[in-house]
Amino acid sequence: MKYFKNSSHSINISKAVHFLVKNCKYTLYFSIAVIYIFSADSISAQENSSKFRHPLNIQAVGLYSKIQLDGTSWERRDGETYQNSKKGIVEGEFKALENLSFAFNTGYTNFTNTDSGSYKARDRIGFGVKSAWEGKDWLFGMGLYGYSKDSHIPKTETVNPNLYLVRPYIGGGFQFIGFQILANIEFQSETNSKFNESYNEEFRRHYKVGASVSYGFTDFLTGFLEAETRIPYNKEIDTNTRYGNVYPGISYKSDVGTFAVSAGFPVIDDRLFDRQVRLSYFYFWY
Repeated sequence: MKYFKNSSHSINISKAVHFLVKNCKYTLYFSIAVIYIFSADSISAQENSSKFRHPLNIQAVGLYSKIQLDGTSWERRDGETYQNSKKGIVEGEFKALENLSFAFNTGYTNFTNTDSGSYKARDRIGFGVKSAWEGKDWLFGMGLYGYSKDSHIPKTETVNPNLYLVRPYIGGGFQFIGFQILANIEFQSETNSKFNESYNEEFRRHYKVGASVSYGFTDFLTGFLEAETRIPYNKEIDTNTRYGNVYPGISYKSDVGTFAVSAGFPVIDDRLFDRQVRLSYFYFWY
């Protein structure tokens, strides 16, 4: 009888250890986020975020010290095929110097496709370095993001999860009579660890151009109208990566952060989705 009690205790201890190991990575992520928030808040004696409003969908050209959380859902119907994607995204950025910041992002996707199947997976992990210069009414910036492999998802005609992603961009903006206008262009390429193509390997590449117009109705309420288009570098390889979208939205600044909601609609026949909605939360250190 004593043996069975000891065995039961061993099983319980084993389950406890397995639970801790299984969930330690989430504890680590949470701890890093807490440390990041308090450390950045304690050393932000200078102005750590751009005076230009952060866009809701396109690439942010300005430098920020921030935590950003996004929840996005889109759907598309093409004949008998129905697609739905729900994504949660976390992004952090830290302004280390006056003209330099470092960024990271990742997320989790729940994708449904009635034609080819569904998947749930963590997204690629991205790291970026950004540089920008601001005047009284103007902004100019550039940066480079790199993304890990994404072996959790199946290979499709639009993405190869076994390759890395590299994404440089350049952009700028200006403001007048309450309006702020931002624009940028980025180039994305799949690549291997040697940053060159192997024999008969087809890397998917595209350009993406984005623009944002915002207007501050009050010190707390801002309206946005954004647009972006993606153009394949090689149309014979990238047959399904072209699209054009518009994103109307609003943001509200409160004592505990900035909350925003935006919608998405296609404006050309080649579309990524039929409709999209995004909820966002920003916490900036000024």
